[in-house]
Amino acid sequence: MAARTPPSQPAGRQRSAGAKRAMGEWGRCHKARLLRMERWRPRRLARRRPAAVTRAETPATLFSMRDRSADDWNALGEAEPFFAVLTDERFLRERMSEVDREAFFASGEADIAYLFVLIAQPDFAPKSALDFGCGVGRLTRALTKRIERVAGVDVAPSMLRIARENVPQATFSAEIPDACFDLIVSLIVFQHIPVRRGEALLDELLSHLSDDGVAALQFTFRRPGSFLRRVARTIRGRVPLVHRIVLRMRGERPMPYMQMNEYDLERVTAILHRRGCEEFRVIPTDHGGIKGAILVAKRKSGSVCPSN
Repeated sequence: MAARTPPSQPAGRQRSAGAKRAMGEWGRCHKARLLRMERWRPRRLARRRPAAVTRAETPATLFSMRDRSADDWNALGEAEPFFAVLTDERFLRERMSEVDREAFFASGEADIAYLFVLIAQPDFAPKSALDFGCGVGRLTRALTKRIERVAGVDVAPSMLRIARENVPQATFSAEIPDACFDLIVSLIVFQHIPVRRGEALLDELLSHLSDDGVAALQFTFRRPGSFLRRVARTIRGRVPLVHRIVLRMRGERPMPYMQMNEYDLERVTAILHRRGCEEFRVIPTDHGGIKGAILVAKRKSGSVCPSN
């Protein structure tokens, strides 16, 4: 299982010489493209064919659709809710102390502070925020200290139950609220959602971004491993029995499989463009060889949020 490192600890600072060499051809090509896009300025993309999102997939109720990843995430919330969010063994129920609990939420404070640095707009003062894939409220709690109205969304009832206890001043639901938000954040979440479903959710999520609002969203684009290893991961994700057998053979604790899905940068940016987010930055991330990026996108003035 890949460690879910908080984005506030940029992997570029932790990257060893061996990891740099391991970037390979993908890293050389995409790093150059990402760095060219990293400057904050209007970026008009070439008109690409938008990612396919069918009419049936677009309502807010899409987030409550059941699939293997949703069931596994709910089971993780029942078994190890804090560890499922950040896979550090000190966050396991049997080990987590009050000091560890505070460290868990302090990581959320650091992540939100880091996102505001990335947004880099001194006059940006959001009055509402949405934490997409909120889990137990790690980022939500930090957002409530900065923003008046905060909502958290998660597919797992087990996670939402704990989030409501942790952050009583926020509102939580299993569906995207019928409202617009000045700020939408989602860190280490989309990677655990199957790609086509995640693209449809991204499209729906951006439709709830206010005029001149900002979205800060993290995606995984490449996970190391051979073709056979990729096939094995797919089988483990789809067949719970196979996953349980692998865990038993390795002597690991029985836990649901945590998917790690790879998105396509061009498809993601095409969705941003279609939803009026023509100003964006792409900040590369590298968590133990898992390459991705945080996309910080601003919706252009004159866009109309359907919920208004």
